[in-house]
Amino acid sequence: MPTSRQLLSFVALLACALSVASSTCAASGPALRPDILLLMPDQWRGDRLSAVGHPVVKTPTLDRLANGGALFRRAYSTCPSTPVHKRSRRLRAFPIKHPTFPALLAEAGYATVLVGRNMHQNAPNKSIGYQRELLGSTDLSDDDYDRALRAAAPESRDIRAVIESLGVTTNFWQAKPWALPRELHPTVWVAARARSVITETAPARPLFLTASFYAPHPPLFPPQAYFEKYLAATLPTPARGAWVKWDALSPDGDRNGHRI
Repeated sequence: MPTSRQLLSFVALLACALSVASSTCAASGPALRPDILLLMPDQWRGDRLSAVGHPVVKTPTLDRLANGGALFRRAYSTCPSTPVHKRSRRLRAFPIKHPTFPALLAEAGYATVLVGRNMHQNAPNKSIGYQRELLGSTDLSDDDYDRALRAAAPESRDIRAVIESLGVTTNFWQAKPWALPRELHPTVWVAARARSVITETAPARPLFLTASFYAPHPPLFPPQAYFEKYLAATLPTPARGAWVKWDALSPDGDRNGHRI
């Protein structure tokens, strides 16, 4: 990330950020309004980090964040299901309440920006406090990412056509390497757009930036180098809950297409 702006861990700053609109923070002046970067992947297990000793997965960028800040090894969600968890986290409470966290920061003078996936975060046809949204949901046509993809690679038709042509899906285990230039991969696009937002935001204005990644949620189409690296690796046995009858499960998923 550019060194011109100090980007701090979302979790470490949560307490101060939630009170940033209060008289306590306001009276202290803008020096106590730090920039906040929220990195939000989808379906990433907490133990899939080299910072916590995973024997195969290498995550050097996230390791640097963990080693330079606070690493929570026992963080639990009141509802780990994607829709409710994402909505409740953005809205500051469970069950869902208003006003939203981004809206509070916007009222306190922050530039609030969402880059990437917005599924399960915004109410229908409404923003929840983001003043700017650059949307890239990977499974949807005609959002900002899809338009950029079609402009750079017209032969792709759109992201859904790319998914179909690779023979992968948005909920199954199939995996294929990404077939287009690396810079057009949705994960790379979200990171690049997030960097642009940081560069474009006036240094005097505090920034709350959410970089919301679809990956590692399916479709599983990593860049070729990563596909080959992990396909050839000897992976540890998957974690399995003792309450599930694993022998009775089909690798094809159930009739609704779910993985278990």
